[in-house]
Amino acid sequence: MPFTSDKKFRSIRTKFLVINLPLVLLSLAILMGAFDYYVHSTALSGLKSKLERILESHTEVITPSLWYMDGERLDLIAQAITADENVVGVEIKAANDEILVMIGSLTTNTHPDLTKSKDIIYREKKRVERIGALTVSLTDKFIHAETRQRLYITIGMTILLMISAAISAVIANKWVIGTPLQLLLSAISTTDKANIRERVDWQSNDELGTIVKAFNKMQESQDGYEQKLTQARNELEERVVERTFELQESEKQLSEAQRIAQIGNWHWDFASGKVQCSDQIFEIFNIDPNDFSGDVDDLLSKFDPNDPSLQSIIDEAEATGKDTFNLEHRIHGKFGKTRFVQEVGEISYNSFGKAITLTSTVQDITDRKKIDQMKNEFISTVNHELRTPLTSIHGSLGLLKGNVAGELPEKAKGMITIAYRNSDRLISLINDLLDIEKIATGKMDFHLEQSDLSELMTKTVEANQSYAEQFGTKIVVTSNLEKAVATIDPRRVEQVIANLLSNASKFSPEGKDIEIALSKEGNKYRIAVTDYGPGVPEEFRGHIFNRFTQVDSTDTRQKGGTGLGLAICKEIITQMGGQIDYRNRDEGGATFWFGLPVA
Repeated sequence: MPFTSDKKFRSIRTKFLVINLPLVLLSLAILMGAFDYYVHSTALSGLKSKLERILESHTEVITPSLWYMDGERLDLIAQAITADENVVGVEIKAANDEILVMIGSLTTNTHPDLTKSKDIIYREKKRVERIGALTVSLTDKFIHAETRQRLYITIGMTILLMISAAISAVIANKWVIGTPLQLLLSAISTTDKANIRERVDWQSNDELGTIVKAFNKMQESQDGYEQKLTQARNELEERVVERTFELQESEKQLSEAQRIAQIGNWHWDFASGKVQCSDQIFEIFNIDPNDFSGDVDDLLSKFDPNDPSLQSIIDEAEATGKDTFNLEHRIHGKFGKTRFVQEVGEISYNSFGKAITLTSTVQDITDRKKIDQMKNEFISTVNHELRTPLTSIHGSLGLLKGNVAGELPEKAKGMITIAYRNSDRLISLINDLLDIEKIATGKMDFHLEQSDLSELMTKTVEANQSYAEQFGTKIVVTSNLEKAVATIDPRRVEQVIANLLSNASKFSPEGKDIEIALSKEGNKYRIAVTDYGPGVPEEFRGHIFNRFTQVDSTDTRQKGGTGLGLAICKEIITQMGGQIDYRNRDEGGATFWFGLPVA
């Protein structure tokens, strides 16, 4: 608990005296009491010793007179004893306790320990007989007188000591405490009023000197902090100006980018029914800003009523707690012009789960819709107008190549073989284009069933062995399982294996085998295809499974392909709950593998 002093005493000098003087008085009172006790005890002890001496010395003198009952002599002895100023009473008794002599009083103004008796013994040869007693009483008035005298002296010395303590306190306060504190208060007051950080000109090795040094150091540190703060404030102001300019430029660039990309944004406050729109929104929705009232109905009136409405999305979001949405719809502008837009937005809620605002980004996707339509028409044309006749041509060339129409001349046979291979490449290209389109639109069909991967791999290797031989290599199964049942689409898995074997055949050096292996790792079956070609360059590590990715993409590349095969493989394996990847081998070549869950 912190120490707090009485608020009445606001001066250090007063506090010092209030605390110091009572302590001095208490100390002196204790000292005076101890001194008085010492003086009194010493004087009393002296009187006791004197009483012993008087009794001891006078009993010897009294013994003969008492034996012979010499009353006159006993009176003289008693008077001689009382001649001492400390003796207030003397009594001499006979053996039968009869008082023979009585001078003064034995009890008046005496201390109990200052009255004492001593037997008077008569000794003669072997005879020892008590013949009486001597009693002497001393006064203690001289003890009190001496104590009072010394007490006066002590009181005088105490007064002088108190005066000197007060004077020393005042001097110490002024030269030891008061002056440095006054300087500190002055410096603090100047700092508070004028905000000028003064230093205190005071040096000493005591606690106040330490405080003054700490205060001066604090002032210096504060000056440094204020200089840094001023510098930081100036720099901040400069940065604010710069950032404001940059923000303005960014807003201009953003506005320009939105104009070029045909993107706008708007904000809807449900409580007020008002909306705030960017300039591009007016252009996309064909609204004149001067005619726009700011009501949401003016904006929603442009929505095609046959498309999903924002209100239905809001209702669904409140029911499910979803706070984002992605919506495509049509808007109708002037002169019956229709546009397609995509809205990506966010809905915010209050603490009761009620939707309160909607913020949306709108992009005009009319041109993209037109391109998508053209692409769909092109895919349809490729599928019906190109693949169908090409399949027929490929089949006819196969028949000719098989000498169904009779033995052909060697020269014609070579040309038929070349045409057959090229038609096969065209069919693969068309199939890849159709597959990648199905993947993009989510229309790739999968017919899952439990199949034996071992049997499927063996069949695919046999079907692709002749293709590998065209490149001067062959496919070798290095490991296989008797049975490996997985839930897959056999046709799609066969397509993946064939693609990996095809790539390995293209890049494998002539005379080097292609290795394929089926193994089980944990709860997955793993099929790996290994070649001894150049491997995959490191720069392709992150996107080898992307669309249209080819290691050799120049116009003079020697290996065919569309760059779609691995992308299709990844999508197929992923859709069936597996993984696909590759690794370069230290001794050259690469291993492409995929894993599928055990059924």
